[in-house]
Amino acid sequence: MEENLHNGHRNRLREMAYKSDFKNLEQHQLLELLLTYVIPRKDTNPIAHKLIKEFGSFSGVLDAKLEDLMKVKGIGEKTANFLVSIKHFFFAYNKNKNSSNSVILNTAQAVEFIKPFLASKPYEEFYVVCIDNLNKVKLCEFISSGAVNKTSVDVRKIMEVVFKSGVSNVIVCHNHPSGSPNPSFADDKLTKALLTTLCINGINLLDHIIIGENSFYSYNKSGIINKYLFDVKNLISSPIAMQKPCKYN
Repeated sequence: MEENLHNGHRNRLREMAYKSDFKNLEQHQLLELLLTYVIPRKDTNPIAHKLIKEFGSFSGVLDAKLEDLMKVKGIGEKTANFLVSIKHFFFAYNKNKNSSNSVILNTAQAVEFIKPFLASKPYEEFYVVCIDNLNKVKLCEFISSGAVNKTSVDVRKIMEVVFKSGVSNVIVCHNHPSGSPNPSFADDKLTKALLTTLCINGINLLDHIIIGENSFYSYNKSGIINKYLFDVKNLISSPIAMQKPCKYN
């Protein structure tokens, strides 16, 4: 009898979700419905409420660590693993969808493209976006992650990704979880080193974008890319065989 009641409630919840395209569900209802796929014969409503109370929100639950989820009564290792995995599936979906269809013509479009990868991340992460001469994104690749205020970036690894993509236009980006997008001395140093290496290999660094909490910083918009390029060309005595960059402003 109790199982029939649970099934009836689940069916009503699913029907409400699908009819409204999931727009009319509260946070605990979204989580409750999600849990029904991994907890087959149990009322998931009380567990959903416990999780929301413990981690603050639906997104807070999905961002929680495995060991912290398992401390909540009713959450076993299987369920905890399921919840931890969800955001990674979302990320893979967004990355694949964006990379397959995106055209980047300017800084604003670049920011919109990279925001899903970097927004609300608790640690710094670094990505490289490879763009062909028709402004289509050919590849978006994760490079590294680090602490709250820094990440170690290997220029050689970036070059390997760029060569793999076969393009001559590159945007790099990372986030500042602290909130402010203003570049650090290390950010400036990396940008100049990367621009120099790319320049020597005939590849254009279109931009280095830093995503903050509610704003961003663009090395292109600030004029720093052109300044560094001028400096690099003066440092290198032999002519540089640069490819004509794609349209970007």
